[in-house]
Amino acid sequence: MWSPGDRVHHQSFGSGTVLACNDKHTVIHFDQGGRRKFATSFVVLTASTRLDPRQRANLPYPTPTPVHAPVEAGAAVAPEQLMDLARRKVRDEESLNEFVYAMWRMLPGPSHEYVGVTSGMRVQQFQNWLYDVNPQHRLTDAQLLAVLRVEFPLASAGLFTGDVNTGLRHISRMRDDYNRDGHNGPSPTSRGMPLSVSYGLGLIRPV
Repeated sequence: MWSPGDRVHHQSFGSGTVLACNDKHTVIHFDQGGRRKFATSFVVLTASTRLDPRQRANLPYPTPTPVHAPVEAGAAVAPEQLMDLARRKVRDEESLNEFVYAMWRMLPGPSHEYVGVTSGMRVQQFQNWLYDVNPQHRLTDAQLLAVLRVEFPLASAGLFTGDVNTGLRHISRMRDDYNRDGHNGPSPTSRGMPLSVSYGLGLIRPV
């Protein structure tokens, strides 16, 4: 079985870097095709000696950069600590992607596609929890997106695999769902919680 960081080659997509791999799914970021997820039992891969183009340019992806001590590879991270790390590190689209890839490399692998790696929560439960606690953390929408992508590395919906703008649109729709009925459960106000507000997109883009 492949490990995160392994360089592999796929007949159709070319060379890429393994982001996650378990008995069910293998996630690869291809140099030319971006992120793709495969059924582990069916995907055919060979080892690649071709360097990642960003490594050749001495850029930080996919090599993990120090996020915030004392996080070490394979260490357990609490959901609140993940939020704090995102608040410190995610400032624009590039840093968002770098943060997500670095944390994928550092955290233990996921046990299930829709079970969070730091929380053990299912996706909808974790989404509601994020909006419940965010008034204390005040994460921007981009930082919330980064947290969700780290938490569910094998999830395949657009929130998790689309470009950043697609992900931000999902964050906005999730906020609407949360404020309306708490994702088909008790509304935030009926649980004594404030309605979620946006603390900004949190992206700085070059003009």
